[in-house]
Amino acid sequence: MQASIVALEAPAPEVGLQGPKGALLTIAIPTHNRARFLSLCLGQIAKQLPGNERDVELIVSDNCSTDDTKDVVRSFVERRIQIRYLLNSEDLGADRNFARCYEAATGKYVVIFADDDVLLDGALERVLGVLRGGQYGVIHLNGYGYSDNYEKEQPLQEGSGYEIYDDAAAFIKKIHFAMTFSSGNIFNKSLTPDIDPFEFVGTSLVHLGWILRAIVRAKTNGYIEEFVVAAKTHNTGGYQLCKVFGENINRIFDALARGGMDRGYFRTVNSHLVSMFLPSYVLKARRGEVGYSFAREDYFDSLYPIFRKYLSFWLVMVPVISLPVSLAALWFRLAWHAQRMSERLRGSPVAKLARLGARREARPKGYRVVL
Repeated sequence: MQASIVALEAPAPEVGLQGPKGALLTIAIPTHNRARFLSLCLGQIAKQLPGNERDVELIVSDNCSTDDTKDVVRSFVERRIQIRYLLNSEDLGADRNFARCYEAATGKYVVIFADDDVLLDGALERVLGVLRGGQYGVIHLNGYGYSDNYEKEQPLQEGSGYEIYDDAAAFIKKIHFAMTFSSGNIFNKSLTPDIDPFEFVGTSLVHLGWILRAIVRAKTNGYIEEFVVAAKTHNTGGYQLCKVFGENINRIFDALARGGMDRGYFRTVNSHLVSMFLPSYVLKARRGEVGYSFAREDYFDSLYPIFRKYLSFWLVMVPVISLPVSLAALWFRLAWHAQRMSERLRGSPVAKLARLGARREARPKGYRVVL
């Protein structure tokens, strides 16, 4: 089933704005019945477009919404915001809608941006500046979670500048499971002309194949230290958490490994999944937190075949699954703080400068900081 392109594009402004095709960056937003979130998402992008129209293609791929999504898009078009609005004639599912975004994007770089996430003030100019300054496979965007008000809930900024990695393993170690966060990863589509964007439909992680291939095919990847994205929390569910981030993600890893990709990359991601991400979200589900309504599954049975050889599965994951909720929460809090402390010590400005040679030590392979 093909998507149709609805005639909602605004005329070119008098400054001579050309069509968006061939832009430096495509921001593609897949959406389905979330008009309220989409309005905020588009509003934050739209107010940063003036002066950057030639470099940015903005796409909304509407997965046959029955709410006010079309009216929201029209309201921005009437303000002369250039939007390519694609309307699926039926609900294709989230994965296929993501893949439609990939197909439609004409920019050199692409980000599949969730309709409930927010691009922070000044972020677009910052991102475009980085993209103009080099050739990258993936640029990872630092972000934070928010529940109600993304401005009031922004935490203290700990870093600035951006890091450049010329070693894929070092970059994957830096972002690990955050590569699954579509809004936080801009990928170079010109590096993946041979892929089938529908290859991993049904995994709920269809975009991961593009991200990983872009990382390993590039000479350099980057990480923007400043907060760029605010990600909506308490707004996920409906799928089996452990199946998606256990069985499904490793099905993708296996397919990529058969194509020659180093399995060491996947062990790095799995290690962080089972020590931090999965325990955190299983705990949220066990507590019955609003906005984390995952489909029923046996956590241990889902994860054991994939993670049984990881020490953190037994030290962190199993206690979170099996202990009473209050004790599980305490156990995970201690484990989380220990790991965060270790990462902060390794990633502090002093540690970075030391690693970069400020104390006449050798710079580590694949890593440098641009202030």
